[in-house]
Amino acid sequence: MNKKRILLATQTIASIIMIIAIIGLTINMLKGKRNDLDESNIKSSMLLIQGACKVLYEDSVMKKTTDSLIGTKISDADNADYINKEIINKFKETNTIAEGDYEKYYILTDTDLEEINVYVRNEADSYYIICYEKDELIITKGYNGKYKLSEITDDETAENGNDEKNNNESTSEEKSNDDNSSEEKDNSKEEEKTDENEESETEAEQ
Repeated sequence: MNKKRILLATQTIASIIMIIAIIGLTINMLKGKRNDLDESNIKSSMLLIQGACKVLYEDSVMKKTTDSLIGTKISDADNADYINKEIINKFKETNTIAEGDYEKYYILTDTDLEEINVYVRNEADSYYIICYEKDELIITKGYNGKYKLSEITDDETAENGNDEKNNNESTSEEKSNDDNSSEEKDNSKEEEKTDENEESETEAEQ
């Protein structure tokens, strides 16, 4: 009786451990998919913001004034109560922007994003920053180790190019193998034909 209880208890514990392992694996997979989705959303948001800011800047050029540009210059952030100084100071430590260029870069708050008719919000503990003159958008918390949208898109373009190159090389290699195989078959057929001719000549001589 005791042996049966011990066996049952062992099976129960093993089942519980297996269930916990499956749950843990499922959670990690879901987290991975969520991270991929979040990164994709960030890039989409940045492209959308960049487009809206470009239109705004072109309008200001036509009007010959920068008064219509939306956002707070990094150089003025210390005097703006609505800007989270901790986020900006931490971003400055990355040296992504030269200190002499702070006045060219505008911090976009959620209110600013609404004002330029972009229905997205800043990521948690982060700001989007735009340089209208250079058409350069930045995310202060970074994206895969990159901060500038131009760097992010360049990296993904290069990655896609490498994938395409690898696929082409693989296809070329397969084609080369097929050609070699066909050549070997042709050679084999020629050898067989030669052997048959030699046998026919031998029989004729006999």
